[in-house]
Amino acid sequence: MDELETLLAKKLHEERGNLLKLERDVKEAEERINKATKEMEEVVKQISEAHGDTAENERTRRQHEAIESLKRVFPNKVLGRLVDLCSPSNKKYQIALTKVLGKNMIAIVCDTDDTG
Repeated sequence: MDELETLLAKKLHEERGNLLKLERDVKEAEERINKATKEMEEVVKQISEAHGDTAENERTRRQHEAIESLKRVFPNKVLGRLVDLCSPSNKKYQIALTKVLGKNMIAIVCDTDDTG
């Protein structure tokens, strides 16, 4: 009987060790899942932002095409967008130029009011 109790105690000890190992494995798996979920959310956010950038690039491209078209239709009369014509001599003046031009940065510069 003593031998059976010793064997059962040993088996119980082994199974408790296995249980603890499984609990650790589950905890580690949950941590990996949480980390992967956070990474996936970040990637989804980046994809969403990239899609927005694509739309922004498309809009910018269409604006440039429209100005080029105006330049072809009215040569020597349409000069371009103010922001494209005014470039500071030094990068440190870029913010000041932006403040001065304000909402008129994207205005199209023409030779006369009549052309405008």
